[in-house]
Amino acid sequence: MAHDVAALAVELTDMAAADHRSSIRANSDDPAEQLAWRRLTARHGDRLGEIMDEYGWPTADLVGEEAARAAWLIAQHADRQLDIQRRALRLMEQGRGPVPTAERGQRLCKVSIALGTEASGLVEAVQGLDVGAGHAGPDAHGRHSSR
Repeated sequence: MAHDVAALAVELTDMAAADHRSSIRANSDDPAEQLAWRRLTARHGDRLGEIMDEYGWPTADLVGEEAARAAWLIAQHADRQLDIQRRALRLMEQGRGPVPTAERGQRLCKVSIALGTEASGLVEAVQGLDVGAGHAGPDAHGRHSSR
């Protein structure tokens, strides 16, 4: 099992690295590049769904901090796979997410808003947290601004 978890951590960080390398394609003027981005994020979203089926949410305790953050990046970019985002959101709401409380709250707000769910309670909770220097957290509409 330890070998499987180590391999899973490598797989998640590799997917996030591929995501970063390809992210410029997301807003390209070239439809072929946009399609390549969509295919990549769909493939990664599908795999994340399989991982959640087998392991639950890949927490930092399970796969390490870097791989846990990679999993959340993959979930965020699975914006055409709302089922994946809903599952990730549900697991994070249960406190099983890979990130510190303030950041988890910000990200939950982002996904809640993207899914069209009511996020006002999350926004209020996040506004009361110290979210770190240079970031004021979300406003009442879930938008983020710099200090």
